[in-house]
Amino acid sequence: MDYSIDNRLEERNLSSIDLENWMDFLKESYDDLDVAHEGGESSRQAMSRGLEVINEIIKGPNHNVILVTHGALLSLILKYFDNDVGFEEWKSLTNPDIYLLRIEKNEYTIERIWK
Repeated sequence: MDYSIDNRLEERNLSSIDLENWMDFLKESYDDLDVAHEGGESSRQAMSRGLEVINEIIKGPNHNVILVTHGALLSLILKYFDNDVGFEEWKSLTNPDIYLLRIEKNEYTIERIWK
């Protein structure tokens, strides 16, 4: 089995400064995908880099791929495929958590398989 580390799957950086009320800022970032705080990236930026990886995999030769990432980035990737995913869904993620993203003929399904 081959594996590689792709830095685009690193956790999202909310800010480069210590935010006393970081949970409020995080919640806001699910409502406004373009909000970014000092030294951090917006939800849209983080989502885009995660989706770059997925799109490369879709175009590649492998059909069954396991991606490992962190909770905030995972929830943003899920949000891309299901806009109803937000702050509360991020809070409900477990550690670990496993989702199956199945893409066939430009259609996708998402299923949480960790119970």
